[in-house]
Amino acid sequence: MKKILSIFLCLLLFTIQAAAAPTPPDISAEGAILIHRDTGEVLYEKNADAHLFPASTTKIMTALLAIEHGGLDSKVTLSEKTFEGLSESGSTAGLKPGETVTVRQLLYCLMIPSSNEAANALAEHVAGSVPEFVRMMNTRAAELGCENTHFTNTTGLHDEDHYTSARDLSIITTEAMKSPVFAEIVKTSEFKLPPTNKVDKERTFYTTNYLLSRKTVPDYYNSAAIGIKTGHTTPAGPCLVSAASKNDINIITVILKASGPASRNACFTETLKLFSYTYDTYKVTIVAEKNDPIHNIRVKLGNDIDSIPLVAEEKLSCLLPNTIKIEDLEILYEIPESIKAPIEKGQVIGTATYQLDGKIYGKITLISPVPVSRNFLLYILDCIAVFFTTPLVIYILIALAALLIGYIIFRTTTRKNRRYRGQRRRRY
Repeated sequence: MKKILSIFLCLLLFTIQAAAAPTPPDISAEGAILIHRDTGEVLYEKNADAHLFPASTTKIMTALLAIEHGGLDSKVTLSEKTFEGLSESGSTAGLKPGETVTVRQLLYCLMIPSSNEAANALAEHVAGSVPEFVRMMNTRAAELGCENTHFTNTTGLHDEDHYTSARDLSIITTEAMKSPVFAEIVKTSEFKLPPTNKVDKERTFYTTNYLLSRKTVPDYYNSAAIGIKTGHTTPAGPCLVSAASKNDINIITVILKASGPASRNACFTETLKLFSYTYDTYKVTIVAEKNDPIHNIRVKLGNDIDSIPLVAEEKLSCLLPNTIKIEDLEILYEIPESIKAPIEKGQVIGTATYQLDGKIYGKITLISPVPVSRNFLLYILDCIAVFFTTPLVIYILIALAALLIGYIIFRTTTRKNRRYRGQRRRRY
């Protein structure tokens, strides 16, 4: 009976653990990653550090640098050199040599119809030449911590030495999405370019990202999608970098070299799998509100107070699997056993880390909610106690005690010797 009960308990424990572990999606792309944008936590990855061709998702970095250095309302005139090396079959917005547009308009042309000439025009405007801009791209990637990225052009047109990884691309995208300008452009599904000095009529461009619009291929539209960029060359295959926001969960997904049925659109299918996995599996849970009491700490030398509650400095929300409750989390405190007054209101005392089975879900700073003044008498007594327990003072006291004992022994021995000599003299 005991054996049967043990087996039953083991099976029950295994079932609970299996239920607690989210089942990852089946992704056929060569490289993929799914991250929680607010924390950078990786929720899914596949060959995330493999060197793969990014195709036009390269333009995320091009746009980031143009926004950082270009001056959005600056005017740019496209030169003949802008079009050098561009394939006639490549993505274009139909811009012409000698045409003058703003940086902002070029960014829309870059990210919506994926204009290659817009990429080179931005590069020349920012850096003076495409090669110098490419150098800036590689420098910026290194600054962001990308370890598997090397750019040779601004567009993503195929080059064997032009590569990145799903993880690096998610890092670059996370940085780019911090820009409100970038975030606004990449969620736009339709853009109208007004007449210019070379074209006397308005031009309308539609996004290549089917997740954003019902007008192109409605089967792939998803209301949670808020960007970002498609890419495709024969060596790179279908690529898609996406962002989504739903139920307070903000994510970034990267799909590189997707495959499967309707392979040209497989990047959208794969991305939707990652969207579903996220929003079916995770929830945002408020673990602590700002100023919530978290833990008590003992106070020394305080005026009429011997302890205070430590409170959360800011609100803490954690992304948790649906199978985990707040009460399941363990709290690890990094705080001293006690603290001496005076204490300022808002003074940082320590931290509380929320974790489960070694996985950290969140960390908050703990502060004092009130000021605590110091009791002067207790402070003086403490100073005296500290003074006499200081190692140097203890050594000095030990040395003095040793000298005193030595002196007493010396005096005692001297007296005995005198007495002894006196007694000997009286005998004779």
